[in-house]
Amino acid sequence: AVASLRWRRTALTTFVLASEVRGVRFFRSPERDNDNVIVTAGAELHPRALVSGSGRIGVRRFRARGRAVEDISRLVADAALSYRLGGSTAVTFTAERDISYSFERASPFFVLNRYGLATTRRLGSQVDVSGRVTRDLYEYQTADRGRDVRWSVVGQLGYRLNPRLRTGFEAGWVRSGSTTRPRRRYDGLVLGLVLDYDI
Repeated sequence: AVASLRWRRTALTTFVLASEVRGVRFFRSPERDNDNVIVTAGAELHPRALVSGSGRIGVRRFRARGRAVEDISRLVADAALSYRLGGSTAVTFTAERDISYSFERASPFFVLNRYGLATTRRLGSQVDVSGRVTRDLYEYQTADRGRDVRWSVVGQLGYRLNPRLRTGFEAGWVRSGSTTRPRRRYDGLVLGLVLDYDI
């Protein structure tokens, strides 16, 4: 259940106050069951503004119904802000902090801290190139308080098939480290295909 209050301060800026009550159930993994109350405040900036995108910050009260972790309250945030340089280049900053789910039964939850910086340049009406750097920090909410850190540097070449559909190819390098889980320490090349559809 979600309730929000929106105030359109100007034609380009809208302030948002939101509250959410969320119950999550895993039929085959009940140790991950949890109830949440989330309250956030933030702003949405129109794409035509000098800085566009959205950002929010707030608090999440997390009540675990299983015995794997204790109840916790954490600061949460989410942001994606872009700044345009001329008509063909954009610089985007992204950030995320929230509680998420692990695939390990012994450590079913972690706090994700993600920060990223990307730049995109259009080469004509259909082709663009971009690059991004991202840092992910996973803080596990169990007795060992393990932490994983993952860095990625990725470049992408994109081609717009029509105004709504874009395809592309990306390549990059990923490095992961862990304080308590040696098998999560790795680095290597990443290759991928991209398909974006704008709704």
